[in-house]
Amino acid sequence: MTQYSKSECEAAAAVAGMTAGKAVEKGEALELVRSSFGVTPDASLVDSEIRRWFALFSPEAHAEDLARKRRVALFAMKALADWHPVLIGPVLSGAATTSDIPEILLRGNEKEVELFLLSREIDFEVLSSDMNARHNTVTLLTSALQTDIVITVSDRPKYPRAATPDSYQSPLEAAGKAEISALEALLLETISED
Repeated sequence: MTQYSKSECEAAAAVAGMTAGKAVEKGEALELVRSSFGVTPDASLVDSEIRRWFALFSPEAHAEDLARKRRVALFAMKALADWHPVLIGPVLSGAATTSDIPEILLRGNEKEVELFLLSREIDFEVLSSDMNARHNTVTLLTSALQTDIVITVSDRPKYPRAATPDSYQSPLEAAGKAEISALEALLLETISED
């Protein structure tokens, strides 16, 4: 387990308070904290502090927001099942603030996914594209059930690593990625806690 200095912990808690409290976007909060504390806290420490903040100050609202975003992700993932979708990022890890949106990673050809979306008259915007001899990756912004979703399509996706769950996170949330069945299990786990 990583040991953090007192100033790193305080900086991460400050970022969490600013972002979870809806005052500032995470990037801006990190800049403010860097200039105030003189350190940039580790991303995993910030995420843990965000989960802790919600557990202490807004557990019910946060659980409802996470469940809603995860249901939207599940809906989209089922529609995109041919590309082996996985949910990644803060919506999975439980560190999502109100401004975070579901991030889905697909394995496959980006043109096939774009044609699939077009054939179903689903609007999307290309956010970034990285095409080279080693891999092709395209990131799209679309929506499902009136919620924005980021979809990254790659012929060689880089999956996030699993982490050790903190006190405010389940093992499924710490897995780094969740396929459809894992996301369904996570949603059931959340319902059974209510």
